Amino acid sequence: MTVRICIIIQSAYICIIIQSAYICIILRILTTTKELHLWGHQQANLPLPTNTTPPRLMDQVHEACRRRHLSPRTEEAYRFWIRQLIFFFNKRHPREFHEAEVTQFLNHLAVNRKVSASTQTQALNALVFLYRDVLVTPLKEMIGLDRVQQRQRIPVVMTPTEVSKVLVQMSNTAALMARLMYGSGLRVEECCTLRIKDIDYESGNVTVRNGKGGKDRSTVLPSSLIPDLQLTLYGLLNCMPMIGIEELGWHLCRVRLIINILRHHNRSHGSSYSHRQ
Repeated sequence: MTVRICIIIQSAYICIIIQSAYICIILRILTTTKELHLWGHQQANLPLPTNTTPPRLMDQVHEACRRRHLSPRTEEAYRFWIRQLIFFFNKRHPREFHEAEVTQFLNHLAVNRKVSASTQTQALNALVFLYRDVLVTPLKEMIGLDRVQQRQRIPVVMTPTEVSKVLVQMSNTAALMARLMYGSGLRVEECCTLRIKDIDYESGNVTVRNGKGGKDRSTVLPSSLIPDLQLTLYGLLNCMPMIGIEELGWHLCRVRLIINILRHHNRSHGSSYSHRQ
């Protein structure tokens, strides 16, 4: 009786081992198939999908702009002029156009719409980018292109005396920001997004990060602003526990709102912020 029980137990044990081995083999096969699928490997006998549609033109433009790390404003301007070209030729695809059609569109901008030289140049750059980087059919020499003549104008700037009179009328943080923008040559958004680590008091430098065109640069820090900057910074650090996280976040939202308002005003009036060199 005891011998029979031992044989039965051994048989059951052997069956369990065999079943476990089968389970391990099956799991191994499934895991390998899943890994191949994740890495993009497909079996040769699987049919490829036939309902794939090519990407839209504007999606291709967006991908090309991201590859070249163009700024969002540049991408927006390029997309605008590409749409203008398409609508000018009754919504035909730009792949059907050649140098003659592009020249006709650019001449239309100069003669009929009477755009400025910078506007025509921007449209030309957008179309050159479209055919060179998106459609991969670079434009050749465009014969008969009428370029708008660039007018030389004397810039209108304020004298140091006039700037001093304006700065005297300002007070508190606004005055400090205006003096820093004028002395260091910062834009409005660059001044509002300036960080503590970007100001080097010892060497008298200000590091601007992610400026226009996504570029970094270094500029001078006026020595007359160092005491006021340090005093403002220390006062802000001492007041932060009293302000609280919610109120501090509200102030940051107000700063971003002011930046957006100034940016919208700048676009609507077609001007740009400038400073005296």
